[in-house]
Amino acid sequence: MIEDPILLVDDNPDDLELMQLAFRRAQVRNPVHMVQDGESAIDYLRGAGEYADRERHPLPYLVLLDVKLPGKNGIEVLQWIRANLDHNVVVVMLSSSAQPRDVTLAAKSHCNSYLVKPDSLHELVKMVELIKAYWIERNQWIRR
Repeated sequence: MIEDPILLVDDNPDDLELMQLAFRRAQVRNPVHMVQDGESAIDYLRGAGEYADRERHPLPYLVLLDVKLPGKNGIEVLQWIRANLDHNVVVVMLSSSAQPRDVTLAAKSHCNSYLVKPDSLHELVKMVELIKAYWIERNQWIRR
């Protein structure tokens, strides 16, 4: 069985590395594709440019999207996703910002969840385990 792909969008290389480690420790088997800015995320999701090969860059089931990105921010990417893609794409905002304005705007833009990045690797692994349990293993109604 081919696992549904995940797209991780974060401009911080250290956060990307920590997330990869957390995915391994949480035993997430889904292929994880990564981009570092909003424009690249949209290009990936459109299958444009270097992401045109859908065998190598498949449309993700789950997008983990940072709010604070260079160029187009995470909210703009989320709004593009909702305007242009099947609503079965799960979008979890994953940010260091817990500002009520960001949370409210993400909710109004129809994110599926908003999680604040924890400060420790241990807590990050626990969060990834929760994402895995809920969005990857148990949540069946939204599957394609």
